[in-house]
Amino acid sequence: MRIGSNDTLVANSEFLERLVTKHGNSLLEFLRRRLRSDEDAQDAAQEVMLRLAQPGARKAAEGRERAYLFTIARNLLIDRHRRRKARGIEASVRPSEVTLLATDDTEQQVIVHETVDVLRRGLASLATEDREVFVLHRFGHLGYRQIAARLDISERTVERRMSRALSHLKRVLDRSQVSQ
Repeated sequence: MRIGSNDTLVANSEFLERLVTKHGNSLLEFLRRRLRSDEDAQDAAQEVMLRLAQPGARKAAEGRERAYLFTIARNLLIDRHRRRKARGIEASVRPSEVTLLATDDTEQQVIVHETVDVLRRGLASLATEDREVFVLHRFGHLGYRQIAARLDISERTVERRMSRALSHLKRVLDRSQVSQ
């Protein structure tokens, strides 16, 4: 991998330093208003700067540095929100909320609750990108085309990730039934 010339590195350093000096305080304030803590805002600001350090960012920001900086920050916040939301889905599925079986049969209710617990653990153990696709499709009721557009991936990638997620969850369920 080629990092670049010293001139490029110096120019990028100067570019980042100029942005931090000129817009750092307002960026931090923007992030503090939207995140839970000062530490989260500091981390997010560093991540914004890392994204700005990527090749081509300086050229893309020319003439509109502040707007570019805040667009990156806004996109970062959206990405973080999506990840939190995707992780939160499995935590939000509680056995007491399951109405799969409207029965007074205690044994059936126990089976349903155990199955939901197994599925929740299965969701938590999925690869992040597979879980994200699964959650958007099954809980967000999005089609493969919509998921592909939202995640900026191909429909074929969505299909593959969904297939892996379903296979994983099936294996988790099969293993849990063997152990009963």
